[in-house]
Amino acid sequence: MESTSQILITVLSLFASIQLCTSGNITIRLADGFRCIGRLEIYSGSNWKSVCSTNLNMNHTRVACRQLSCGVPVSIYTRAYFGASDGENVALNLQCNRTESALSDCSPSDPQIQTCSQAESINLECSGPLQLWIVNHGDQGSCAGVVYVSSSSTSGYISGEGWDIDDANVVCRLTGCGFALSAASISHNDLYYNSLLLNLGCLGTEYNLEDCPGISLMRNTNRNSTIGQVVCSKDNLSLRLVNGSTLCSGRLEVYHRLSWVTVCRSNWTMNQAKAVCAQLGCGFPVQVYSDAHYGQGYGDIFPRDVLCSGNETSLMDCDFTQPRPSSCTHDQDVSIICSGLRLANGPSRCSGLVEVNDGSQWGSVCSTDWDIENANVICRHLRCGSALSVQTRNLYGESQGPVLLEGMYCNGSEKSLSQCSASQFGSYICDTLQVAAVECSGEYFGSFEIRMRAEGSQYTGGQVEIYSSNQSTWGTISGRHWDINDAQVLCKSLEYGFALAAYNSSEYLRQNSPVWFEANCYGNEIHLSQCPLTLLGPPDLHTSDAAVLCTGYFSVRIVNGTSQTAGNVEISYGNTWGSISTEGWDIYDANVVCRSERHGFALAAVTDSRFGAISSSMWFKDIQCSGAEYSLSSCSGKTMPNNINSSSATAAVICSSDQLIVRLVNGTDRCNGILEVNRFSSWEPACSNDWYSDIADAVCNELYCGKASSIQTNNSSGYGQEGVWLNYVECYTQVPSLSECSSLPWNTSFCDSSHQVHITCSGQPFLYGVKLSGFPVEPYDYYEWFTYQSAPCSSEVKMPLFTDKNTYVNASVVNLDIEDGNTVCRQRRCGSATAVLTHREYGRKSASISFQCTGHEMSLSSCPFLVLNSNGSQYWNYATVICSDPVNIYRYMYIPPLCISIIVLLLVVIFVPEWRCRTKDAGVPEKY
Repeated sequence: MESTSQILITVLSLFASIQLCTSGNITIRLADGFRCIGRLEIYSGSNWKSVCSTNLNMNHTRVACRQLSCGVPVSIYTRAYFGASDGENVALNLQCNRTESALSDCSPSDPQIQTCSQAESINLECSGPLQLWIVNHGDQGSCAGVVYVSSSSTSGYISGEGWDIDDANVVCRLTGCGFALSAASISHNDLYYNSLLLNLGCLGTEYNLEDCPGISLMRNTNRNSTIGQVVCSKDNLSLRLVNGSTLCSGRLEVYHRLSWVTVCRSNWTMNQAKAVCAQLGCGFPVQVYSDAHYGQGYGDIFPRDVLCSGNETSLMDCDFTQPRPSSCTHDQDVSIICSGLRLANGPSRCSGLVEVNDGSQWGSVCSTDWDIENANVICRHLRCGSALSVQTRNLYGESQGPVLLEGMYCNGSEKSLSQCSASQFGSYICDTLQVAAVECSGEYFGSFEIRMRAEGSQYTGGQVEIYSSNQSTWGTISGRHWDINDAQVLCKSLEYGFALAAYNSSEYLRQNSPVWFEANCYGNEIHLSQCPLTLLGPPDLHTSDAAVLCTGYFSVRIVNGTSQTAGNVEISYGNTWGSISTEGWDIYDANVVCRSERHGFALAAVTDSRFGAISSSMWFKDIQCSGAEYSLSSCSGKTMPNNINSSSATAAVICSSDQLIVRLVNGTDRCNGILEVNRFSSWEPACSNDWYSDIADAVCNELYCGKASSIQTNNSSGYGQEGVWLNYVECYTQVPSLSECSSLPWNTSFCDSSHQVHITCSGQPFLYGVKLSGFPVEPYDYYEWFTYQSAPCSSEVKMPLFTDKNTYVNASVVNLDIEDGNTVCRQRRCGSATAVLTHREYGRKSASISFQCTGHEMSLSSCPFLVLNSNGSQYWNYATVICSDPVNIYRYMYIPPLCISIIVLLLVVIFVPEWRCRTKDAGVPEKY
């Protein structure tokens, strides 16, 4: 008996000790690292002890990171990654199921291991506290979009794998966006990320993402992974009233989880109805029904109970924390009649008799106690500015309906008409000439911004949104009359390329925002603000908001031509090169192509088949540019059916670069005289109303005549004839030629001497240097000389010429002989020239260089040279030189003459005095 008692006491003591160890708080820390990374230690027996990695799994590390408020585990290290502890190691014999908030909540397991070696201690890296944003097209303040997650050690998105409405509810709550309306998984190949949060497994009630039991982090993810997308209730809770007799009456439905659902009558009063009427822009509530007054709905019922105080201006501002009663059925669907509001019989929608609707008819309001405060709220509600006058004996004629309200009472500060009070609806006796009327200041929208609410992964397509600077609110455009012309202007306004489609969008149904206006564009406007706009007032119906699909920014190329500056124009869209029809193609469109490709400006917009026909799977037409754009994406255009005849002519261009040449005539030499240009095959005088020194500098550079020293107009050496009128030419500093300047298209017209220009250049041809393959620009510093590795001596090299330190041109070189070639080979640190070759390339040059080397110069730029005017040929020459290999180490040990002189001087300074001292000591007489 005594032994039995002792055994019982021992068992109870052991059980008590286990409970003491596991039920008490377990204090942990990460040591010798940073806040959320280091060696995992537990406080035990008045000492910190390292935790053994044995018996630990991912569940333990999830709980440890959660307990430390450090997010989720990222990596686990062993072998004393953060150094060995001073104390002993201890094993955690716990069983965690990953839902616990701290290790002390885990269950005890059999104490199989008590301690371990230092090499087996666990080192843990947690992500750090997680921060969330819902991102839509780069907007981090959105409540609809993909979920972006970041911490001190990682950034990425929530994976679409396992993503559900419960996970989305937690995200919406943490971002202050209410509750989740929908959760979806989408592909976003254009997003950059290196991490994904996987399998959250939230219950929907968590207040921290880290508390979700299944959460884990995956790094170095596949970019093809799906991403979690959410639409939260804030700014996105869409309402509608259906089956009613007016736009502001009917059965209440809420857009929830991608479908319209009805609302149960539980706790519904006039307070909730006020918020609904205010959000819809439908005035104030007339009646609330809870018996499916406008017919029963079908499908799901909204899962939340709605509680409002009566002061909200949107149902989204009410309390949705409580679930709806489980006993709700469709015979309890809520229906509402809102008053609506309009001004009738006036010259515009912003002046007239005040009228409301009782659900079956429009009627007026008696002018009892009608004042400026009431009128201001009316004008503000209708987006008609402020009240200019209050009329109690109106000037707008008699009301055609009954008097439905005895009075309306506002203090002037209300944000919504629903916050005012009004008499009960009925039939009142009031003089029809003494009903309420108002004249508002009118519609002033002010300037506005445009953005696209991207749909799915398509960043260049979606619902169009407008921000009014006057109203300080984002809204939409009505889609009732939205067409491709409006879409063209919209895409151009956003510089998103051409419009592929104009359509009506109901994906987001933002019924808490205003519908600002209807657009009626012609299609040739530069910006949406230039289109005729019809401003709209409430109610704001979002059943057909304007949406658009644009091409986005695209690339352009010139193909099938004789050079890269002349040929057919193609546009890249959707990994396909499409052609442009000649329909609507003009010099202004061609000019934008040349500018965007850095080929100067357009000399001609080609509409014939000189560059051949192209078979294309996509065609564009009606390109409309002003000529000043920097990209064809900023112009407007249209797509064509894909069954275009492949023999049709395609739009082509001839750009000025390598096509336009210049000369100076009637002067004392080739570097001064009247400017003439040759665009195609003939010389014409250049004419302009404004001549700038930058233009003259470009001409002098092109002719290798130094810099411009003077510009003269109204000169006696000019003559009147047909000339080329330069149009807004802009030449930037150090531009190498007139053809590289920016310009609007030129035209031909009569030109007298007063509009011609006489340019005098400095006349001193100068080459800063010559660049050979594998070498820096010559002249160079000698450090560069030794660090560069040149091409093999047997290879051919071109010789771009530098007219100054930053500008080089592929110059036309003529008459290059073997002496010139020997100098090139010496500059290349090779042997002698074995071949000097001349090649022809399509393009035109205003001048050519003829070197006059003796063969002994150290570099080509040291040779004298002549400059020869162009003969107008369609081709220019460039030279290449082939050298023999070096016969000694000269190629790699070249020492410039200046360095040799310095070395000799140093030797004299150092050794001559020492030699004098030695000879003096030896008794040799000095000889100086």
